[in-house]
Amino acid sequence: MTRSKAIRKWYVWWCGGSANEARECRSTTHPLYPYRLGGGVPEGYAATDRAKAIREYCLDCCGFSARAVRKCTFTDCPLYPYRFGYRKKGSIGGSKRKTKAQAGSCMAEEVKTLKQPYIG
Repeated sequence: MTRSKAIRKWYVWWCGGSANEARECRSTTHPLYPYRLGGGVPEGYAATDRAKAIREYCLDCCGFSARAVRKCTFTDCPLYPYRFGYRKKGSIGGSKRKTKAQAGSCMAEEVKTLKQPYIG
């Protein structure tokens, strides 16, 4: 699940399970408000602002204690994997595809094993 989908899922839950309520929400001061519809980055915001908004919400939820955010036990929350606020590449729990760097390192290991002399 990507950050965008996690925010959307959380926002719909927060609005009582209604996507319509999430769309029409009037709580403009909420840190996740600009991202409530999912999709791309809203106009006037940077891509990293989404991670900062999640971090700000998690701090608010845990009483503004970084230690409490780290020890959060609400693992069912869609924002849980993103609670530290830094940007990770890709989605968490997403596809099993390897990045180019990972694929390259695997290929390098295979080449090393192929170059070893055959002992028969």
